[in-house]
Amino acid sequence: MFRQMGVFLAPASVEDIAAITQVENPRVVLDTLVRRSLVRMREGNYALLPIVRDYAEGKLAEAGQNPQELHKRAVNYYGQKGTIESALVASEHLFELAARFQSLQAAEEFVKYVYRFYQDLVTRGYWSEARRKTEQLIVVARALGDKTTEARSLGELENMFMRVGEYERVAALHQQAQKR
Repeated sequence: MFRQMGVFLAPASVEDIAAITQVENPRVVLDTLVRRSLVRMREGNYALLPIVRDYAEGKLAEAGQNPQELHKRAVNYYGQKGTIESALVASEHLFELAARFQSLQAAEEFVKYVYRFYQDLVTRGYWSEARRKTEQLIVVARALGDKTTEARSLGELENMFMRVGEYERVAALHQQAQKR
């Protein structure tokens, strides 16, 4: 289970960990990992420090397990929860599949998926999350060679910086968009 937790990109509840790792009762193992300082527990959620996460994921690869399957399982699991927070986590797993594992299918799915909840982020004032998704959309659009999505995302990023008064960044993005 520890190795499988290497794919968790955000703090997760016991239920989340059980669903994705397919371990029926992970609490006993989690308590042991917390006592050994391999996993931290805050507000009922468990997470690995980045260096421990890298170690666990390395052990997952050594064991011959495919992290992509766990990321796909996480996308499906979090995608079914129906909250904006779970949509953000699912999109992080899609981005990981697209960017790190260079899955074109995940990249295309990422673009469609983010567009489904992006406006909710902006409407609810989740500015940093919306900015992160926009930056990820640009990365994925470039990987796909999708000029329309890239231009749309650059424009949205310009709008975000305009709203908060970062006009130098707006000008730089505008120049970057014109070069493309």
